[in-house]
Amino acid sequence: MVSRRSLLATGGLALTCTAGCLDFGDETADPADDDASDDTDGETALEARDPDAPLVTTIDPEAAVDDDVDAEEIVLATYGDVVDVGSMDHDDAVGHYVPVELTDDAAESFVDRLESFGGLERPMDVELTVHVDDEGIGSYLLGQDFAQSMADGEWDGSFTVVADDESQLEDVLEQFE
Repeated sequence: MVSRRSLLATGGLALTCTAGCLDFGDETADPADDDASDDTDGETALEARDPDAPLVTTIDPEAAVDDDVDAEEIVLATYGDVVDVGSMDHDDAVGHYVPVELTDDAAESFVDRLESFGGLERPMDVELTVHVDDEGIGSYLLGQDFAQSMADGEWDGSFTVVADDESQLEDVLEQFE
């Protein structure tokens, strides 16, 4: 039987989080955008259909004694925290993806909430779940590199939602129409 952890690590929907260094080639990287997107201070979040709706959540793994216990979700980011969302694209190595950027305050809060229960110290025990319309559409592990970039203060609030099924990403994008 495949373990839940293995399934989550290799599942169809993943969220690839980066410290601002993810580059899928010339089609998505525009040097002119780098200067504008480096500083989200003073920028306002995009208008979301439901700004308080959770976008990314987690649970404290210590609070969930086993996989069958419903521990309280910790909201790491809401749709109202998003300052920029790119257009959906596809890369053969990655699949369908949409780049997302949080406001500086939201990125700081995201990290603070993970630190509040020691999530950055044990990133392979922390599951992050992406939501659309209050339903989880996929989960993945936090991961050592992403956690380290946060701990080092290098994460700029950018991450990429990746999915095998582009309709899931269309649902994410529709939250901003």
